[in-house]
Amino acid sequence: MLGISHPSGKYFVELRHLDEKHQIAILRDWLMKEGQAINDPSSWIEAVMKETHGWPQHIISYADQAIDQLKTDQNMITTDWAQCLTGKRAGCKSEVLQVID
Repeated sequence: MLGISHPSGKYFVELRHLDEKHQIAILRDWLMKEGQAINDPSSWIEAVMKETHGWPQHIISYADQAIDQLKTDQNMITTDWAQCLTGKRAGCKSEVLQVID
Protein backbone atom coordinates (compact mmCIF):
# COMPACT_ATOMS: atom_id res chain seq x y z
CA MET A 1 0.00 0.00 0.00
CA LEU A 2 1.13 3.53 -0.66
CA GLY A 3 1.54 6.07 2.10
CA ILE A 4 -0.66 6.92 5.04
CA SER A 5 -4.36 7.53 4.77
CA HIS A 6 -5.66 8.90 8.06
CA PRO A 7 -3.16 8.98 10.94
CA SER A 8 -4.39 9.36 14.51
CA GLY A 9 -5.08 12.87 15.75
CA LYS A 10 -1.89 13.10 17.81
CA TYR A 11 0.43 12.73 14.82
CA PHE A 12 1.05 14.97 11.85
CA VAL A 13 2.31 13.42 8.63
CA GLU A 14 2.89 15.64 5.63
CA LEU A 15 2.33 13.80 2.37
CA ARG A 16 3.52 15.22 -0.89
CA HIS A 17 2.26 14.43 -4.35
CA LEU A 18 4.24 12.10 -6.58
CA ASP A 19 6.08 13.47 -9.59
CA GLU A 20 5.02 12.39 -13.08
CA LYS A 21 7.74 9.74 -13.44
CA HIS A 22 6.70 8.00 -10.22
CA GLN A 23 2.98 8.23 -11.00
CA ILE A 24 3.52 6.54 -14.36
CA ALA A 25 5.72 3.83 -12.85
CA ILE A 26 3.27 3.03 -10.05
CA LEU A 27 0.20 3.01 -12.28
CA ARG A 28 1.89 0.95 -15.01
CA ASP A 29 3.05 -1.63 -12.46
CA TRP A 30 -0.36 -1.70 -10.80
CA LEU A 31 -2.25 -2.19 -14.07
CA MET A 32 0.20 -4.64 -15.61
CA LYS A 33 1.01 -6.73 -12.52
CA GLU A 34 -2.02 -6.50 -10.26
CA GLY A 35 -4.54 -5.99 -13.06
CA GLN A 36 -2.73 -8.25 -15.53
CA ALA A 37 -3.54 -5.91 -18.42
CA ILE A 38 -2.60 -7.57 -21.68
CA ASN A 39 -2.40 -4.40 -23.74
CA ASP A 40 -0.90 -0.92 -23.33
CA PRO A 41 -2.33 0.93 -20.31
CA SER A 42 -1.03 4.38 -21.33
CA SER A 43 -4.47 5.89 -21.97
CA TRP A 44 -5.72 4.82 -18.54
CA ILE A 45 -2.53 6.01 -16.85
CA GLU A 46 -3.00 9.44 -18.41
CA ALA A 47 -6.66 9.54 -17.34
CA VAL A 48 -5.83 8.60 -13.74
CA MET A 49 -3.06 11.19 -13.56
CA LYS A 50 -5.48 13.92 -14.68
CA GLU A 51 -7.89 12.97 -11.89
CA THR A 52 -5.45 12.40 -9.02
CA HIS A 53 -2.80 15.12 -9.47
CA GLY A 54 -0.16 12.82 -7.99
CA TRP A 55 -1.72 12.31 -4.57
CA PRO A 56 -0.99 8.72 -3.43
CA GLN A 57 -4.31 7.97 -1.73
CA HIS A 58 -6.24 9.18 -4.78
CA ILE A 59 -4.02 7.11 -7.10
CA ILE A 60 -4.75 3.99 -5.04
CA SER A 61 -8.46 4.64 -5.19
CA TYR A 62 -8.53 5.08 -8.97
CA ALA A 63 -6.12 2.20 -9.60
CA ASP A 64 -8.36 -0.15 -7.61
CA GLN A 65 -11.32 0.84 -9.75
CA ALA A 66 -9.24 0.30 -12.90
CA ILE A 67 -8.35 -3.21 -11.69
CA ASP A 68 -12.05 -3.97 -11.24
CA GLN A 69 -12.74 -2.75 -14.78
CA LEU A 70 -9.90 -4.88 -16.16
CA LYS A 71 -11.45 -7.95 -14.55
CA THR A 72 -14.77 -7.09 -16.19
CA ASP A 73 -13.06 -6.67 -19.59
CA GLN A 74 -10.97 -9.88 -19.44
CA ASN A 75 -7.76 -7.92 -18.75
CA MET A 76 -8.13 -5.74 -21.86
CA ILE A 77 -8.01 -1.97 -21.70
CA THR A 78 -10.99 -1.43 -23.97
CA THR A 79 -13.58 0.51 -22.00
CA ASP A 80 -13.77 4.25 -22.34
CA TRP A 81 -12.19 5.63 -19.17
CA ALA A 82 -15.05 8.09 -18.67
CA GLN A 83 -17.33 5.12 -17.98
CA CYS A 84 -14.94 3.86 -15.33
CA LEU A 85 -14.73 7.23 -13.63
CA THR A 86 -18.49 7.77 -13.38
CA GLY A 87 -18.84 5.59 -10.30
CA LYS A 88 -15.64 6.90 -8.75
CA ARG A 89 -16.66 10.56 -9.01
CA ALA A 90 -20.03 9.79 -7.44
CA GLY A 91 -18.27 8.01 -4.56
CA CYS A 92 -15.88 10.92 -4.01
CA LYS A 93 -18.73 13.40 -4.00
CA SER A 94 -20.54 11.31 -1.41
CA GLU A 95 -17.43 11.10 0.80
CA VAL A 96 -16.92 14.88 0.64
CA LEU A 97 -20.55 15.53 1.56
CA GLN A 98 -20.22 13.18 4.56
CA VAL A 99 -17.14 15.03 5.79
CA ILE A 100 -18.89 18.39 5.40
CA ASP A 101 -21.93 17.20 7.37
